[in-house]
Amino acid sequence: MMSCDQYRVAAIQFEPLLGAKAENVARLLELTETAARHGARLIVLPEMATTGYCWYNRDEIRAHVEPIPGPTTDAFTTLAQQYDCHVVVGMPEVAPRTDIFYNSAVLIGATGVAGTYRKTHSFVADLKWAKDGDLGLPVWETPLGRIGIMICMDAGYFEPARLLALCGADVLCFPTNWLSEKSPGPAWITRAWENGCYLIGANRYGLERGTQFSGGSCVLNPDGTIQAMRDTGDGIVYGEVSLAAARTKSFRAQGCSEKLKARRPELYDNMTLNCYLWEPMQFHNLYDYRPLPPGRRSFIAVEQFTPAPADTAMNLERMEQALTELSRPSDCVDGGGVGSVELVVFPEYAVTGCPSGDGKVVAMLPEEATALQARLVEMAQRSMLHFVTGYAERISDQVFSAVVLVGPDGIVANYRKTHIVGDEAAWCSPGMEKPPVIDLPLGRVGLLVGTDLCFPELARSLALEGCDLLVVPAGPGLPPPYALGPTGVPVDDLNATVTTRIISILRGSVPPRIIVISRLPVYPSPMGSGIAPFLGQTLKVVARKRLAMRVDKASWGAPSTLPIVLRLT
Repeated sequence: MMSCDQYRVAAIQFEPLLGAKAENVARLLELTETAARHGARLIVLPEMATTGYCWYNRDEIRAHVEPIPGPTTDAFTTLAQQYDCHVVVGMPEVAPRTDIFYNSAVLIGATGVAGTYRKTHSFVADLKWAKDGDLGLPVWETPLGRIGIMICMDAGYFEPARLLALCGADVLCFPTNWLSEKSPGPAWITRAWENGCYLIGANRYGLERGTQFSGGSCVLNPDGTIQAMRDTGDGIVYGEVSLAAARTKSFRAQGCSEKLKARRPELYDNMTLNCYLWEPMQFHNLYDYRPLPPGRRSFIAVEQFTPAPADTAMNLERMEQALTELSRPSDCVDGGGVGSVELVVFPEYAVTGCPSGDGKVVAMLPEEATALQARLVEMAQRSMLHFVTGYAERISDQVFSAVVLVGPDGIVANYRKTHIVGDEAAWCSPGMEKPPVIDLPLGRVGLLVGTDLCFPELARSLALEGCDLLVVPAGPGLPPPYALGPTGVPVDDLNATVTTRIISILRGSVPPRIIVISRLPVYPSPMGSGIAPFLGQTLKVVARKRLAMRVDKASWGAPSTLPIVLRLT
């Protein structure tokens, strides 16, 4: 295979039948061949695609595990040789020497198995039969660039994707059985965005043993945008990979390679510590050194506004007004009674407004910052609140994004933003000190600012310090949020539970048969069109028959009890 800098990729979305390995593999080979015939050079299949996912124990899955290489990888090797492509297959693996089972994914090329990855972060279902992965997080050099694999729950932790990116991965292949939320999941998008890698997410959909999978297979760009996706049903999602785009690693168009280079490892050198192998209170209270505060139910407010540039007086007046209003007891949103706000978070640059140009116009000199802090303490004493606010600070020729935590007793903590990216890099200097960790009556608090959030290591470091709350005054340097469109997948777990109950009845029936289930609790579907399409799709698969169904609808605005009539034909 010749190397190429730009090529077509594919994510296969597929619903396997539990335990029907031969049937699943045959169908997967068909889908993979279709993708290869349409020009895909890298094709990713879902997690555990060959067997299904929801296994009771090792004994139940034993007949379906196989070594790598083995019969399944041999079948895909033949196809990869024929079409000169690479395929990532999710499957259960057995290590012949130890008889240990793994949830694995294998990268197959024209010459056979190029590499195997074993899932690092086990989901609760994996623990029934599989051991945590022990092969690390390899990156394979291929004619299609540098390829890494992570599986499903690995994306729930930032470290696997980050380690793959630091090892040079251009593409993150992501076999998954994602559930319980609209997909592509926010974690998938974040992993692509924060590392500047393409992510090819191949998810399953459908219902298996009461577990509803969410589909949403996709190709994500290095900036986290969705290049292509499929909501539900078997099928293929196509996309394009550009190795040049994957190697830009910039937070902005035509920017410098900062997603990895702007990291500050010296600020999160506790990342190697596993602080939660022990009960947190025991660990953090060891030797009675900096024991965790008891903590309590607390009320915290976030004040959103756009500060006026260089108009400190107006900005402070607005903050004082907010503190006055928030210091009064108010009805709690969650119905918990009447409570008082204890901590208020204002935006980054709330006092000075956001700098522009060289940043020096609105930035405060040291003597101005000293006077400001005295004023902020007075505000805290009048309101009897703790609050965090930000301002631009100038020291000599350097401008910093600074924040201060203030309370009735004075200044509690200062911090200068340590991770500067994007347009701010033209005028803003990074702080040199680690983010502070402060114990307040409400719990342990860590301070970050704005684009610090672009680097997940910093938040993880504070979590390892025992922080209960991360307080982050945010500004214009963060990317705008965006929402996903509607879905036909009923990711509401309650509806999945309802369908499981119906399935249990169907399994004892012999078609043709009419089943009437009266006063079954049915919940509003996220897709907004009711439960009928969901039940139809699911029960057709389970019953292996055509299904006629009528749901006597009521209002979908609240949980309802509806009679459901099912007829298997």
